[in-house]
Amino acid sequence: MPDINKYDADLRPRSYFVTDAETAVLARIKGKLRREVARSWGPLEVDPSIRAESLTTEERIAAGRIHPALMGGEYLPDLGESEVEIARFELESTTSDVISLRAQQAEGIIRYRIVDEYETDYEISPRGSVEPLTFRELVEMINKIETYGLPRSLRELNYGACAPDHNAAERLRSFVHVSSEYYPELSEYYEDEAAAWLEEKIAEMEDLERQAAERKAREAEERRVAEEQKLKALIEGIASHSADDEQLISVLELDGLQRLLAAARERKWTRSDLAALRERLKQKVLEGLIYGSLHPPRNQRSDIDQTVCRRRRIKQYRELTGDESLSQGAKFADVKAWLIENSYLEEKA
Repeated sequence: MPDINKYDADLRPRSYFVTDAETAVLARIKGKLRREVARSWGPLEVDPSIRAESLTTEERIAAGRIHPALMGGEYLPDLGESEVEIARFELESTTSDVISLRAQQAEGIIRYRIVDEYETDYEISPRGSVEPLTFRELVEMINKIETYGLPRSLRELNYGACAPDHNAAERLRSFVHVSSEYYPELSEYYEDEAAAWLEEKIAEMEDLERQAAERKAREAEERRVAEEQKLKALIEGIASHSADDEQLISVLELDGLQRLLAAARERKWTRSDLAALRERLKQKVLEGLIYGSLHPPRNQRSDIDQTVCRRRRIKQYRELTGDESLSQGAKFADVKAWLIENSYLEEKA
């Protein structure tokens, strides 16, 4: 929360009920748009229908037909006798919903209540006072409404209902506009509160992004270690014994071709055995290229995966044969044409 001492925290209106005529009129206009118009043009100068406390049922229906935002505040409960609005919370929702904090004088006590256009039951404290609240007391009251204080709770509710990201947080910064005809600094205080909320959310998102990046890096390292151990075991087994096709394919998928050939040489394989191994590896590479050429990618993710596999197989083929007629960057159609041209694949396929 902003530092309350940056504002006139001890400001106490002389009265909510005896004030200048303009403030008295503005504080009783329920409609959001009508109040804005009255404030801009002068509440005593505008047409009586603009400064009216409430619209008739027919007028509200007509306004809603023009645009839902024109209904903002018009469905608030009517003000009671000797009751005024001391603060309001205007939401940037489809229907420009308004929540109204009100004060009513009765038997020497000022009673407070908070209402909205949906008959929501809000807890408020204190419920009454002998004299008008100071700015500090009003802020404390608002900040005890709902879990986090009313403005923040409304933002949190909407933030939790969408995919949290920087754009959502930036939009919700201005989701609640707080104003008062009696406390001029109330808007600025809650603008600062909203800015602090946005900074907090951005910090939270950056922390989550950092944690996600660390987790991703950790998982990638764990996969690398596991693949390295698997490749090492495969190479050791193949270099020591005869290899089956599944083992050879696994080595190729783990990009361990050169390491396998080096291990075989270290084990002093004969030239004929090495040549036979290279031929078997070549066949497995070609089988992979043929399979890929017969199964075009189904979507973007599949296209990316197949591109990675295709480039790895082309690289392995070039390393095994020294044949560079197939370009390293060859695309799906290029590989298929090359396979047909070199009689590895029948054209009708």
